[in-house]
Amino acid sequence: MEMRPDNVTTEMPAASGRFSILHYLDNGVSAIERALNYIAVGLIIVFMFFSTAAVSSRYLFNKPLSGYIDIAEITMVIVVFFGLAYTQWAGAHVRVELFITRYIKGRLHYLTEAFTTFLSLIFFAFITVYGFKGTLEARAINDITLSIYWPIWPIKLCLAIGSLVLCFRFIVQVFQHVSRAITGTVANEND
Repeated sequence: MEMRPDNVTTEMPAASGRFSILHYLDNGVSAIERALNYIAVGLIIVFMFFSTAAVSSRYLFNKPLSGYIDIAEITMVIVVFFGLAYTQWAGAHVRVELFITRYIKGRLHYLTEAFTTFLSLIFFAFITVYGFKGTLEARAINDITLSIYWPIWPIKLCLAIGSLVLCFRFIVQVFQHVSRAITGTVANEND
């Protein structure tokens, strides 16, 4: 049993095969999410030192580091898209749920959550598909950044990979919400 950041456990009943498959899928996706999140956090730390060096070189030596803007853009794409799935897992995305929490309770609440999560899955599936297409196109034409001449395709690949992992998280959550709606299981308030 694994403790989530909001004290929600991933333990599922072992009575049915579908729950154990969902449990293993959830654990597998969680491991990938954590790995991508560690990469994102590491990049934030590296970029913090790089930003300090860029500002220091500009003001102390009157010589700015070349490619700072390109590196900032590249870093932000990786940080954002590698952190999306983990943030969804932790329930830390900004949500407007005034209507849902006030008026929709019980099984209907979980069905509503499943529906909205499914819509999010569709949206990010498009981002994933077009991210992979953009990766192939950027590789085919040798697309590069403007000032440091780095290839663009690895960055687009990171976007597609982060979106793909988020899609897997959405799939797990849709099944969790539907199974809770069917069984009437009450989850933690923060789930």
